[in-house]
Amino acid sequence: VYDVDQIVTITGDTSLDYNAMLTINGTLVVKEGVTLTLKAGSKLVLDSNAVLDIQGNVIVEEKYDGEPAMIDVTSGTVYVYGTLDVNGTLNVTKGTLVVKQDGILNILDEGNFTAAPVCKVSVEKSGTLAISGSTGAMTIDNAGTIVYNSDVKTGDTTINMLNGASLDVHKVTLL
Repeated sequence: VYDVDQIVTITGDTSLDYNAMLTINGTLVVKEGVTLTLKAGSKLVLDSNAVLDIQGNVIVEEKYDGEPAMIDVTSGTVYVYGTLDVNGTLNVTKGTLVVKQDGILNILDEGNFTAAPVCKVSVEKSGTLAISGSTGAMTIDNAGTIVYNSDVKTGDTTINMLNGASLDVHKVTLL
């Protein structure tokens, strides 16, 4: 557990092993050029208004003989400046997720992305949210690009299209 005032910076490729849990109450920075891999069954929890600052790459692995890896934002903010690849679970219960300029959030085939109605999800200009997995009901403010690929299963989703935004829908299955 990292405390509220702590800033932890990952400067080399790192992984959170199977069934490991890391709770962040401060700030966790993944530097540019660095990859943080959450192995199947592991869990990264953001609590107490924590911040996950992704400048490099974060990989959330799919289920393997048990539970998928998970990022669980119970109270905090995720900033995606680099790439966040989710083949496990991304759950935002109370907080904010922002895909920044040139940032990429990929919800891959086995991935699941949910955000409670009180949460803010946004894609800034030149940011990309590509969804091939499933999503829950949510509202997204989009000033960048959102792509729904292949057979996406989604709940009741509202996308507020801001000036200059694009939406590319290949196929969507509403739940």
